[in-house]
Amino acid sequence: MKGALEGESLNYAAEDLPKHFINFSSTGKLEGPPNELAYQYGRTAQHPANQRKIAEIAYGNRKELGNKGGEDGWRF
Repeated sequence: MKGALEGESLNYAAEDLPKHFINFSSTGKLEGPPNELAYQYGRTAQHPANQRKIAEIAYGNRKELGNKGGEDGWRF
């Protein structure tokens, strides 16, 4: 199994997550303001980015990527 740390880095600051993933935007569009998920899992002064959770939110359960569920967003 290959996790995101071996491939794509998801060490994003909370403010940067909506620039890359609509799931972390309060408007549901790229470049929108960060939502609660962005602040909960993105890197802040209080905590590091939770890269596994970011991967699951951004890529998990996306059938067009071949994901079947579980931790597919992180593993692939």
